Amino acid sequence: MVLHHWFLLLSLVVAIISPIVYRYIKLPLSVTEFIVGILFGFLIRDAGLSTPDVGFLANIGLLVLMFIAGFEIDFDFLEDISLESKVFMVIYLLSLPIFGFFVVSTFGLHKNLFIIPSLISAGLGLPVLKDFLEDSDFTKKLLALACIGETITVFELGFLNIYLSNRSDTHKLLDLFSIFFFIMLIFLLFLKAKNKLEESKIIKHISSSDKTHIFIRLSLLLIFLASSVFSFVNLEPALGALMVGLFFGYFIREKHSVNKSLSDMAFGFLIPIFFVYTGSNMHIEFIGLNSLDDGIKLFVSLFLVKFGMSFWLLKVGFKLKELPIIGIFLSFPFTMLIISMRIFQDANISLVAQNGIIIATILSSFVYPYIFRAIVSFMD
Repeated sequence: MVLHHWFLLLSLVVAIISPIVYRYIKLPLSVTEFIVGILFGFLIRDAGLSTPDVGFLANIGLLVLMFIAGFEIDFDFLEDISLESKVFMVIYLLSLPIFGFFVVSTFGLHKNLFIIPSLISAGLGLPVLKDFLEDSDFTKKLLALACIGETITVFELGFLNIYLSNRSDTHKLLDLFSIFFFIMLIFLLFLKAKNKLEESKIIKHISSSDKTHIFIRLSLLLIFLASSVFSFVNLEPALGALMVGLFFGYFIREKHSVNKSLSDMAFGFLIPIFFVYTGSNMHIEFIGLNSLDDGIKLFVSLFLVKFGMSFWLLKVGFKLKELPIIGIFLSFPFTMLIISMRIFQDANISLVAQNGIIIATILSSFVYPYIFRAIVSFMD
């Protein structure tokens, strides 16, 4: 049997085992697949199974994972939030990288890691909120904050990617202009298409299942289009998939069936390949005390930065006793940490720092969800 066939079989084993393990450890499925995939990948790293064909499929898995991360953001939560509250949410979110730079410098970490503590992704916390606090005013405001935070995080990672690229300042400005032009073009096309479809009589006769099929195919088209554009300007293709997922999710509000179909396909096959491939290419031999020290400091700073600037959120209507809970909820940005790994890997920062991000990803995705679940179950 061809080597990559063995790798694919192992990835399917990970896809089958992960939901079983997930029931016992009570972590989100994506985190469970990440941990199990990394472990299996590391165990076979010397077997020579990681072929270019597998690498290609792993990259597709990453692209789909990032698209889902952007697509699942629910903008409906913003509709009931006042303009004043949104302003203070934005002030809070924009203050995170500034305070993050101070914390990272104080901890003696690589200066470019300042972005890590400010990353926000609410995907892992959503199931917990839906289980315990689905209809509360606290939940609605928290999800609105996460929605704005994820959107800002996407653009912060874009600027970081351009800043860290090994290109001249002129080329960086051209890259920035190209990405801005692409984003505006996609946004305007979506807006025009949405208006036309709402006016069209044909769309009313299309069944919901047919709409789902169309949107899934459109999603895959957008994933490869955006990743190709970002790759063309020497930026991380996965960031393009994340951005286009964000915009697609903004216009497609009834997204449950599309998101479920994409997730079932991705987490059942493509994403496990990416996780196993990542594990098989990890340089565990470079994870020493320095990497462990960096990982623990980043893990702590994820909460410290979110909680340290949370006094701004008192203006939004949150209570003082709720601020630590908000800090914890925003401290396990799993998908954003995954894409930041790729950005820093492409920028060739030290392996110590790269491994530190991996350790922080594992720790934050394992510890903070447990703490958050325990706290909100008590609140309920």
